[in-house]
Amino acid sequence: MYRFLIAWIALLMLAACATAGPQTVVLRQTVDDLTVVLEKPTELVALRDYELVVSLADAQGQPLDGASVYLDLTMPGMTMGVNQPFAEPLGNGRYRVRTAYSMEGNWRTTVHVSVNDKEHVANFDHPVDVAGQ
Repeated sequence: MYRFLIAWIALLMLAACATAGPQTVVLRQTVDDLTVVLEKPTELVALRDYELVVSLADAQGQPLDGASVYLDLTMPGMTMGVNQPFAEPLGNGRYRVRTAYSMEGNWRTTVHVSVNDKEHVANFDHPVDVAGQ
């Protein structure tokens, strides 16, 4: 009986590990009484598709819907083409962006938020690695 119970618990633990998605890090910045949160994978690798999530909250901490949100993905040390994906609203102050980083190096993800004809900008710097390293 105990062997069956231990095997069942081990199976459940393995299933939980298999269904767990990539680990994420939450970056937060407050700009003009607007809190901008960027959820991204802990490790970013060049030339892979990612879903990033931007969450917005007003000065009272309430989720902010109805904003226009896009990212500007750049490398501060390099002149490059424009990569400005628009976010899709998910509700409850959350917005999803699908994107990829074109090469390894130090990147800046600038979140542009337009609400009530006012632009808010938050910058988040982070590295992007090469696959397999």
